[in-house]
Amino acid sequence: MTKEAICKALEEIITQYGFTFTYTGFSWLPMVNQTSEDYAGITFRENWDFDQENRSCTTTITCQGRVCRMGGNDTFDDLMRAADQIKRAAHLAQAVNDMKLAFTEAW
Repeated sequence: MTKEAICKALEEIITQYGFTFTYTGFSWLPMVNQTSEDYAGITFRENWDFDQENRSCTTTITCQGRVCRMGGNDTFDDLMRAADQIKRAAHLAQAVNDMKLAFTEAW
């Protein structure tokens, strides 16, 4: 895969699970938008495997979901929204990790 194909695949799956994304100057990967009102967070990570002998690097992309906010005086509706968002984040993370996104670059 190419970086562009990985970004396109991530954009599609982020949208499929009901989240939005943006690109920042910090990474070539899309970043799932998150506010202080969100209950779940989603992070994409690059993992590098350098092959000095072949002068290449294989980059794999992993996804991690996490609970960001709970507690307080939540109503039934708040708890249901939290459960839905956490469930979607967990399914998104699992789906991305199951895709085994990777690319190799030579130098």
